Amino acid sequence: MATALAVPPAPPAPLADRMWQEAAELPCRLAAEITVRGFTVGDLLSLEAGSLVDTGIATEADVTVRVNGARVGCGKLANAGDRRGVRLTELG
Repeated sequence: MATALAVPPAPPAPLADRMWQEAAELPCRLAAEITVRGFTVGDLLSLEAGSLVDTGIATEADVTVRVNGARVGCGKLANAGDRRGVRLTELG
């Protein structure tokens, strides 16, 4: 007599959606890592709100994106009006 393995059914989508909705408000720390060559501790100590740091890298340079210290993907520096941001290009 042959036996078959029973695979449990996947949870219904509404349950999964509710779980993400509950987690959506949890705080996390997002960081884009940009290497700045020649940056010193003295430079760090002289930073103030509104300070600009010349990174010496192109606007479309690749940057690593981390959430709570874990790498979640890559992005590229991008200008958005008078602001600088990171456009995600790869997740995972």
